[in-house]
Amino acid sequence: MGTQEEHIQILYEIAMSIGAKLDLNDMLRKSLSTFLKKLNCAAGEVYFLDQEAGPTPKIERAFSIPRHTKRNTACQIVHQEIATLQTHEQYQAYCQQMPRQDGTKNNEYLYLYELKGVGFLVLVKNGTPLDPYLVKSLLPLVNKFASTCASGIRGQAFERSRQMLQTVLSTVGEGILTIDATSRIVMVNQEVQNIWGYNEDELLGRNLEFLMPEKFRAAHKEGIARYLKTGVASVLGKRLELEGQRRDGSYFPLEIHITETSLDQEIFFTAAVRDITERHELEKMRENFVSTVSHELRTPLASIMGFLETVLDGRPGPLTPIQTRFLRNSYKSSERLLKLIEELLTISRIQQGRLKLNKNPILPQTVWVAIQDMISSLATNKGVTIEVDNSWDATDRLFANQGSLEQLLINPVCNAITFPPTAGLVT
Repeated sequence: MGTQEEHIQILYEIAMSIGAKLDLNDMLRKSLSTFLKKLNCAAGEVYFLDQEAGPTPKIERAFSIPRHTKRNTACQIVHQEIATLQTHEQYQAYCQQMPRQDGTKNNEYLYLYELKGVGFLVLVKNGTPLDPYLVKSLLPLVNKFASTCASGIRGQAFERSRQMLQTVLSTVGEGILTIDATSRIVMVNQEVQNIWGYNEDELLGRNLEFLMPEKFRAAHKEGIARYLKTGVASVLGKRLELEGQRRDGSYFPLEIHITETSLDQEIFFTAAVRDITERHELEKMRENFVSTVSHELRTPLASIMGFLETVLDGRPGPLTPIQTRFLRNSYKSSERLLKLIEELLTISRIQQGRLKLNKNPILPQTVWVAIQDMISSLATNKGVTIEVDNSWDATDRLFANQGSLEQLLINPVCNAITFPPTAGLVT
C-alpha cells in the first residue's frame, strides 16, 4: 500500500503538475497524466459543465486518458449516469454524492471527485483500490485542480472574446484606437495600422501625440488634463475633422469620433477614425467644377443680356411691338438662367459651410412684388390668374435675406403656375 512518505511524495508530484501549463488543454493533459501515473490508475476523465446551457445541464468531456474509454466498464457507468441527468437539480444531487468510490465485477475501482464550479474528475484503477489515506488526501489537490481549471476556462473565454473582437474590429471600415488617461495607446485595429503606416507592435504603449502634427499636441494634452480635472469635455461624442501625421511624416485629413469608457475604475478613450483624404479631393473637384461651369456660363450670358439690353433700348434702330415682346421674353429667360447659376453657387456654398446671409428688416410686400415681376410673363403665357391673400400689416417687417427668400418662393410659385390645382387660377 506504500508508506506515508511515499504517499506524501505522490501528492507532492501531483500538486506540482497542476497549473504547470498556462494552456488549459496542456494543463489537463499534464495533470491528468500525473494523476494516473502516480496513483497507478488505468483511465481518467475530466468533465466540464457548460455554465451557459439552458434548463438541461450540458456536461461535456473535456479530456480523457486514454482518448477512447469505450472498453472501460467503469467509464461506461459514468457515461450512462450522465445521460440520466436532465435537470440542474439532478446534476447537483449527483455531485453531492462525491467524493464517491464504486467497484465493478471486473475489478475496476471508480473514483469521482467534484470539481466545484467546473465539473468533476473520474479516476479508474484496476486490480486493487487506492489507499484510503490517498483517497482522502486527494481532496485539497482536487480543489486546486478545480480552481486551475476554472481559471483556464475563463482564459479560454477571454481569448475567444478577444479574437472575436479583433475579427469584428478588423472588418469595420473605420480605424478603432483606444488610449488610457495618459494618452498611452492600448488597442488598435488593422485599419489604424493601414491609415498611419505603423504595425501594432510599433503603436501599442506609445503616446498618441506622435500620430498627430506638432500644432495639435499641446491642445490634446491640455484637453485631456482639463477633462480629467473638471469632467467638462468639448470633443466627446462629436465628429471632428482634424489632421493626422503618417509614418512618412505626411499630413492627412481625418474624421474622428471619440467616446469614453471605464473599466475597473480606469478611464479609457476610444476613437473611430476615418481617412477623409479622398472626400476632400472630391469636394475640391466639385468646387472647381462648379466655379468653372458658373464662370463659363455667366460670361457668355452677360454678353447676351448686354446685347439684348442694347437692342431693347433702340440704339440699333426702332423695334416693332412683336420684336420687343420676343426680345423681352428672351431677356427675362436670361435673367432666370442667371438666377439658376447663382442658386448653383449658393448650394455649393451651403454644402461647404461658407454661405453667409445678410439679414435685414424687409417688407413682405416687396418680396411679392419682386416675384410678381419675374413670373408675370409666365402666368400670362399660361393663361393663369394669380390671387394674393395679403393679410400682412403694412408696418410688419421680416428679418431675412430678401434675395434668398425670393429664391425660396419663386420655384413653388412657378410650379403652381405650370400645374395649377384649379384651371386658370393660383392663390
